[in-house]
Amino acid sequence: MNTKTKTLCSYYGGSHLYHLMTPDSDLDERGVFMHLDPEYVLGTKRFDEERTQNDETDRVLKELSHFGSLVRKSNSEAMEVLFCNKSEFIFLSDEFKLLRELGKNFVDSKHLFNCLRGYMKGELRLACGERKGKIGGKRYEKLQEVGFSPKNFVQLFRLAQLGVTFFTKDKYVVDTREFGKEFHEFLMSVKTTSENHSVENLKEIVESYETDLVDAFENRVVDRKFNEDLFNKFLVKVYHPVVHEAFLRGSTLEGGF
Repeated sequence: MNTKTKTLCSYYGGSHLYHLMTPDSDLDERGVFMHLDPEYVLGTKRFDEERTQNDETDRVLKELSHFGSLVRKSNSEAMEVLFCNKSEFIFLSDEFKLLRELGKNFVDSKHLFNCLRGYMKGELRLACGERKGKIGGKRYEKLQEVGFSPKNFVQLFRLAQLGVTFFTKDKYVVDTREFGKEFHEFLMSVKTTSENHSVENLKEIVESYETDLVDAFENRVVDRKFNEDLFNKFLVKVYHPVVHEAFLRGSTLEGGF
């Protein structure tokens, strides 16, 4: 893509961000960027994602406005970059530091709850091999070996605990070690010694966790709403210099203003 951009943040996502990595874990770099070409800012041209891949790393960055639309929907990958520990970042710009300081203004409690329950149902189907279609080689091997996908059960449990913690403590936890040593060790046990667990027992735990999630949401300590006006003001603050510079130059578009 022949256009100018500025990286606002980058970090290693997935199991590395959750501190559930093993020697076999993929290295996925994630982040957010902004445009420096006014025609992309104003919408006459657009692209929402930068993706590069090599043998070691899969790198995907989301454009800032698109990132905001994902946060508005409580997309889990977008949400976690607002709340993960600062030490997780490879790079963190001043602009994104400000956005993170405002983070709780961009949580919508009802959207988050519905998304978490939806994610959990999807992960359960994956974990039990019930979702149709092509599946990854590692997951297929585990399904054949132990009758379930440990990775998806771990993700399911993590999401449930994330929700319970947020609705009871108003704290969005990304690093699973912060849920407590016992819970973190349980997740690692499911992931690394799956032969010690049965799918029946894990499904019972899922039911218990889902009940906890529903109770936590119904009795939530704070009912948060996505502050669309504040996010739009942030976009204006970040993108105004790009558009203003183009205005001072006259126009970068054919024909002028």
